[in-house]
Amino acid sequence: MFLKGMASKFVDAVKENLDFQQRMWVVNIRESAIKNECFLLNEDGFTKPMGWMVDKGCYDQQQIEQLDALRRSESITFRIAEVEHSFVRVK
Repeated sequence: MFLKGMASKFVDAVKENLDFQQRMWVVNIRESAIKNECFLLNEDGFTKPMGWMVDKGCYDQQQIEQLDALRRSESITFRIAEVEHSFVRVK
């Protein structure tokens, strides 16, 4: 029984790790009509879920949780210091 419980926890941890590494995001950061940056993020290169977003340092925990909860083809936009940050989860 103990080994079965440990195996189940191990499988869940592996699934969670693989799930985040399969996600892809399109991120558009728009400061003005002239200054507009767009990124394609593949979490396959991340060492932890939401790694780029956390390392960027401008997103609070609630925003990170909202991003983490997005499903494929969903989008969300945040306004941070007069700059628009739009995310689309594409995979």
